[in-house]
Amino acid sequence: MRSALPDTHLEARTLLGERIRDYWLEALACLLIVAVFTLVGGPVGFLMGVVTVAAWVVLGTPYALAIGHVGIVLTFTTGIDPATLIALEVGFVMLLIAPLVRARVRLRAAAISIGVVVSGAGLLWLTLEAAALWLVAVVVVGFLAVVSYAIHRLELVTLGLVADSGLEHDDGSGDGVALNEDGSTTRSEKT
Repeated sequence: MRSALPDTHLEARTLLGERIRDYWLEALACLLIVAVFTLVGGPVGFLMGVVTVAAWVVLGTPYALAIGHVGIVLTFTTGIDPATLIALEVGFVMLLIAPLVRARVRLRAAAISIGVVVSGAGLLWLTLEAAALWLVAVVVVGFLAVVSYAIHRLELVTLGLVADSGLEHDDGSGDGVALNEDGSTTRSEKT
């Protein structure tokens, strides 16, 4: 089925029914996830790694990430070493950014995506070290809300539903204030 969106549209797709092409980063991520799960978690870890990869193949990336994180909780019930968690998260992030690499998007978009993931992880770590658990939950929800809005706004601009050249603000006086791309503002009289 062909989408009406341009070919650069990044969406979660499953491998079933899709032409398999250039999935080297996903393959590497899957190998890393299964290897780390197996080496540290034993047979249960191997099973969780295979279930995560199967979820990616059948259901797509978002479900693989969710099932993989549930697998971490089920496999490491007594706790997990930070190095193991980082290795697993690197595999999950590779699965997440693979469509960016495959679509050959601009380096800026890939850097922003990676920066957001690293910033979120750093913010979570700093909050965990310095605050109570309820504050960590508030910070995480706030961070996810900001990121979700940014993604929503980007989708609106990408689909052409809103203009990205500036925004109009009406202060009630009848004058429009326009915010230009360079950050300056211009005032125009409405006729």
